[in-house]
Amino acid sequence: GSGELTQEDVMTKLENYEMDGDFSVVIEEGITGIEESAFANYDNLVSVEISDSVNKIGHSAFSDCNNLKLEKLTTAGRTIENYAFSGVTIEEVEVSGSLVADGECIFEGAEIKDISFDAGIRVLPAMVFSNCDSIEEIRIPKGVTEIGESAFYPWDNLEVVEIPDSVNRIGHSAFNECNNLKIEKLTTNGRMIQHYAFGGVTIEELEVSESLIADGNSSFSGAKIKR
Repeated sequence: GSGELTQEDVMTKLENYEMDGDFSVVIEEGITGIEESAFANYDNLVSVEISDSVNKIGHSAFSDCNNLKLEKLTTAGRTIENYAFSGVTIEEVEVSGSLVADGECIFEGAEIKDISFDAGIRVLPAMVFSNCDSIEEIRIPKGVTEIGESAFYPWDNLEVVEIPDSVNRIGHSAFNECNNLKIEKLTTNGRMIQHYAFGGVTIEELEVSESLIADGNSSFSGAKIKR
């Protein structure tokens, strides 16, 4: 078909199948959008192929499909709304600068194995990966200037992060409650760091600069700072 796929379209299509076992879905070229809750709560949905023509994935489109596993999800040129992939397993999410995160928590609670970033990305959106605590290491590419509010909150398993010098703003609770995260040296020169940005994080050395803008209270509340 063509156009946007609605929840009613999906229900009508699935009426033709026996639904007592696992099933897979192929969304072919021509479909431009997946509407709100289109596939939400289908526990026996195990795989989905999403064509490149899909440029919008609506609120809770695949929310709570707890057995759904995607090999790779690209976000280039797409609008993805909140909770679209909540609870889904994704081997790799490729984050693009052209991603429009329309709402918060679009991957809330998803089990993501790897996150890669396009070279052109400048801002890591707020709360997009909230509660995605399966990742141990994040390398933020050079050129990123802003880490959004609660971007990696609260990732219990995150142990290593690389923050390039290009980052000049670290948002509210960006790494808050990443209790296993250890940073060797954090420089603050020319940076705005908002409240609770590094709450609970271990930092071997914190270099405090006159040009630091502490935008809010308690930027390092509960952090384990050695020096």
